Amino acid sequence: GWRYDAYIGKSWTDGTYEIESFLIDRMAASTNVVQNPDGSFRCAASATFANCVAAPALSAAVVGGNLPQAWRDYILQNTIGTTKFRETTAVAAIDGPLFRMPGGDVQLAVGVEYREQSIDDTPDPNSISGNLLGLTAGTPTRGSDNVKEAFAEVFVPILSDMPFFHKLNLNASIRYTDYASYGSDYTYKVAGEWEINKGFGLRASYGTSYRAPALAEQFLGSTSGFIGAANDPCDADNFPRANGQPDPGAYTPAQQTRAQNCAAVGINVATFQQNNGITSFTRGGAETGLSAETSTNWSVGAVLQPRISSTTSFAFAVDYFNIEVTNGVSALSGTTILNRCYNDVDFDPNGGFCRFVNRDANNILTVTSGFVNLATDIVKGYEASLRFGTEVLGGRLLLNANVTKYTEQSDKTFPEEILLDANGTLNVPDWVGSGDVSFRKGPMTLRYGVTWFDGSSGTAEYNQTSRTTGVVNQANVDTLNNFYVIETPSYFLHNASVQYRVNDKFELTMGVRNLLNTDPPRVTVYYTTIGNAPL
Repeated sequence: GWRYDAYIGKSWTDGTYEIESFLIDRMAASTNVVQNPDGSFRCAASATFANCVAAPALSAAVVGGNLPQAWRDYILQNTIGTTKFRETTAVAAIDGPLFRMPGGDVQLAVGVEYREQSIDDTPDPNSISGNLLGLTAGTPTRGSDNVKEAFAEVFVPILSDMPFFHKLNLNASIRYTDYASYGSDYTYKVAGEWEINKGFGLRASYGTSYRAPALAEQFLGSTSGFIGAANDPCDADNFPRANGQPDPGAYTPAQQTRAQNCAAVGINVATFQQNNGITSFTRGGAETGLSAETSTNWSVGAVLQPRISSTTSFAFAVDYFNIEVTNGVSALSGTTILNRCYNDVDFDPNGGFCRFVNRDANNILTVTSGFVNLATDIVKGYEASLRFGTEVLGGRLLLNANVTKYTEQSDKTFPEEILLDANGTLNVPDWVGSGDVSFRKGPMTLRYGVTWFDGSSGTAEYNQTSRTTGVVNQANVDTLNNFYVIETPSYFLHNASVQYRVNDKFELTMGVRNLLNTDPPRVTVYYTTIGNAPL
């Protein structure tokens, strides 16, 4: 018969993040001192900063980091930011049989869903006011979005219990999604299952998806940072020279274009020196026309599920998958925007990427970066899963294992770039797996699990490959491999839990994650974020 289901849910997530930081105003006040009659020092601004502690006189100990505790306590403060996330969900659905076919009843499910989300991320007041020494200012990230959806799914059992057609099923679904922020779209999926004989079958699917940018991608508060002056595309040091003099004859075609574009805004690249740091602002995509991501995906696979006995079960499945995301959300760096602006053959100081760049009358640059729809991501690979269960020692033993082998994890940001495959490099393992074994006897269940991430290789080559030509900078590769640790070995995480079922409505679970307290692999930090925003 027909069934219905409806529910409304509300979730609250509150969190804090903390960092000990030196405060600029207190550093300034404590180093602005006057001498007392006894030779000691006091803060000149004691009237304004009542609890001001004068900085110590320079000494070998102070230079070495041995600071008086009272002064350290004054200038160093634990800054605290807060994050609040709220979500409301309402869903209603009905399902039931439509009519009968040779394989069974055709089933239909239809429903509607509404979701509303909001975020309020507020940095510490000292961060908002730019009062953290060596760190950029932070701006609150606040915004909300809602989505209305309608969906339908039909299951069609075409044939069953026939030679070579133990089961032949078709499943199709469609969903209409309407975001308040990013408009609407339709997505669909079609899947088929052909069980040739009892215990062995084939399956395949094809579908599309639609993802609106996350709240943080939409509403990220403007964050300031700095880019080195040498990154000005018009700086003379970015062009070839011979015997200390400009050498226009050695310019590449790209440098020739850039020199012409710089000249168009009154800059002679043969003599110009940028002596000011470049200010960069990063902000959310809601202000810059960010749109939703779309993707297509398909998969084929086989399932082996022989019947062993009434108490023992076994299932093994392997699938090949292919996923391509287009119009993907990507965060552009300020340096990328500058280069795209001044390298454009159709240069427009007020259009294209240049609309995010401001060069004032003194040639001081400001660039605004953020999230844009440019990226293409492709992921391909194989996924295998195994499940085995049997009765032993008066209880139920269950074994689960899943392994994924990626054959490609490539991406590009701009259409003219090559797809660069990061598969197997740092943070992009080509093998991942997980498994667990559980034993249930009476109300008690014991579980042990492990998660595996394969080690990395080829990270230096990946990082030093040009995305426009595919050429590898071997000198930089050798430097990275010889002087830095940028590869990691395989990493295993273990966990265990005990579950006790009190009754049909209540159970207790106690567990330990990272059972062996295994530290993650370490790599060399060959860049610093001090004084810089993540640009």
